[in-house]
Amino acid sequence: MSRESGIRYFIEHQLTRNWFFQEGQTFTAVLAERSDVYPAMVRHVYRENGIDCPYTDDMFHIAALHLEGDVYCISIVMPEPEQEGDCRQILMMYREDFSRRSYYTIEYGESMLSDQKLSWCCEWSEEGEHLNYGQCTPDPLECIRKCYDIFLEKSPEE
Repeated sequence: MSRESGIRYFIEHQLTRNWFFQEGQTFTAVLAERSDVYPAMVRHVYRENGIDCPYTDDMFHIAALHLEGDVYCISIVMPEPEQEGDCRQILMMYREDFSRRSYYTIEYGESMLSDQKLSWCCEWSEEGEHLNYGQCTPDPLECIRKCYDIFLEKSPEE
């Protein structure tokens, strides 16, 4: 893994996850109000590592969504993945009161048996545990639905 791709992996799988779990309501509120903040944060991390950021602001698509009831989501469609493990999309789902929250990544992969490009639906716990829910479509809306269903299945009864 090149240093540049290592930075992308760190941003997608560790740094953004940490911001979400540690700064929850503040972080999601900022992203919901100002979609330019996340690309600026990404640029800053690259710059701090002495590397020019290879992505422009328009390569990120950020949306704050009210899914249903008290469940909300911040969706970040990432720049086109370049290698296995790069995220196509990051989904931060949470209950309005933050009593429950989950961090999902839709990750790019390649088939070992063919040249087929794949997407994998994964979840990362606050402690960094990685759960893989199997293949999924690269369609951002379908990924939101899949992660929402997982979120609801794992939510304690109210």
